[in-house]
Amino acid sequence: MIVNDRKMYLVLRDCERCRVYGTDKSPLADARVQSVGTDVWLYFKTYHLKDARVRTQVDFYDSQSGLVSCLCELIIRRNPAFPQMSEVWMADCRIIRVLKMVQRQKDLRVRTHVESEFVTAEGQLFFGTVHNLSAGGLFLRTVQRLKKKQEITFRWRQGAVERDIACVVTREEGPAKGRYGYGCQFVRLTRGAEEDIRRYVYTRQRERERKRNEAKSGHDSQK
Repeated sequence: MIVNDRKMYLVLRDCERCRVYGTDKSPLADARVQSVGTDVWLYFKTYHLKDARVRTQVDFYDSQSGLVSCLCELIIRRNPAFPQMSEVWMADCRIIRVLKMVQRQKDLRVRTHVESEFVTAEGQLFFGTVHNLSAGGLFLRTVQRLKKKQEITFRWRQGAVERDIACVVTREEGPAKGRYGYGCQFVRLTRGAEEDIRRYVYTRQRERERKRNEAKSGHDSQK
């Protein structure tokens, strides 16, 4: 068993999910997090793992601390409680150091261009383009006329996950090419939906940072 340093453990206050990265820094698997005292365990449903001891990055999604990106040492092994537990693999986790923290009140926002479905409180379906997204809300453009303080439902789809998320129009921008712009704030956001959105936003930002770094490295190598 790996024992965590107590100071490192304090960064996790209320965490149930994380994302583990491979040694090539690409996403490896999502995991359920369980912690008791200073012990942290990760549980994986994927079958595509093997016994290993590695040092790698783990992004913890904590409801109080926010997103906590850490360098961790993992001992990955078969879960002895499977099939009584649904997860095939597990890992003992030791947090070596914190790489980055994004507090919940400092939500990351990512630019997108995604066509999505929306539904008004009266049941009217319309389509709009989400131009940026955070765990706090979104900005969309649509031909549909909306009013400030009007509640609508945003249909979020990511992979096999589909959720209906309520939001309220908080601001309006004038039409651009016949499409009105609306800033919306999420309301009654469930914990699972919030974690999904934070994970999506952070992953997109990491991908963009990686592409910028690769482009910069390629440019420098040509000098």
